Amino acid sequence: MKIAIIGGSIAGLSTALRLQNSGHEVSVWERRNPTSSGGFGMLLDQKTLTLLSSLGLRLDPQLQKVTKYEAHDIHSGRVVRRGLDGSFAIQRSTLIDHLKNEIKHHSLNYDFEFTHFEPNSGNNVQRACFSNGHKIDADLFLGADGVRSSVRNLQVPGPDLTPVKTVEVVGMADMNSLPAKSRNTFKKYIHQGKGIAFGIVPCAGDKVIWYFQIDNNKWPQSLGSNHQRNQWLSEELSHWPHQVRRIAMSSRLENTHLWRTTDRDLPLQFHRGNTLLIGDAAHPLLTFTSQGVGSSIEDAVILGDLLDEYESSPHQNLDDCLGEFSAIRKPILEGHLKNGRDLQQRFLGQRPHCIDTYPVSA
Repeated sequence: MKIAIIGGSIAGLSTALRLQNSGHEVSVWERRNPTSSGGFGMLLDQKTLTLLSSLGLRLDPQLQKVTKYEAHDIHSGRVVRRGLDGSFAIQRSTLIDHLKNEIKHHSLNYDFEFTHFEPNSGNNVQRACFSNGHKIDADLFLGADGVRSSVRNLQVPGPDLTPVKTVEVVGMADMNSLPAKSRNTFKKYIHQGKGIAFGIVPCAGDKVIWYFQIDNNKWPQSLGSNHQRNQWLSEELSHWPHQVRRIAMSSRLENTHLWRTTDRDLPLQFHRGNTLLIGDAAHPLLTFTSQGVGSSIEDAVILGDLLDEYESSPHQNLDDCLGEFSAIRKPILEGHLKNGRDLQQRFLGQRPHCIDTYPVSA
């Protein structure tokens, strides 16, 4: 089957690799240049690593094992600790590079900004069109173009994105900014009632990922210009514990990344005709869940399995196959959606906050 994937981040690349492994003619079309990966790093659980292994990826040397979680209540001084089993951190660029290295070079296309489908009426489409005038025909189109998906808006709209209530400012520092005893610990410093928290995730490659989690209604400075935000962060950091200041100020604040976190209610289906949404394009999740990457990789493996069955069964039609994808994925995603909203409400003070709660959706 000829399959065109619009979007070349983790969802698009992992799906391309899974489908390539089954012999499909796959192409990936990404609007950014090859050096732009977005974001800094992520936590992966054992289930996600098993799925990546099934795709043929061997990531062990690039993983940082995270064995403990610590939550610090800034106001009371209380600290909660718990052990973690099967949690690993990896730089986002490392995972993307490994995926790209396993995909046939001619299948990857960069600086192609999707604009529309042709024909632009009816359920099935024949070709995807790009801003540079290029067009690509395919049997199946996969929208993997992220939270604010153009493919979704045009072909499979469904529920709107929820308003942005929290943002994250994410940065990267050198591991030597972290004490040796903390280099396997996911730490979170929480200012209950102030709508702000600081997280630290040790990562492979001698790096530390850090992030401020912010209620943007209480802290509108977080949505200002880069210069305004950095000025505010520099001032705000002076009120935080020494380790927080040391890590954040050891990196350049102008190199941080701002995530406007949002989600949406799940639609009845993730497809229309021969166009299917996957990853954040289909089911954006709040960053509180730490399940965005894992869910994208699950999408890739499950879709690959379903298309294998479809190709081997002459009596099945593509619409039923893509409908089955939604039926399998939605119950799991509903759980992550609910957990993410619960964690956000606690952070925003709309529900009682408890620092004993581990900030990851299981």
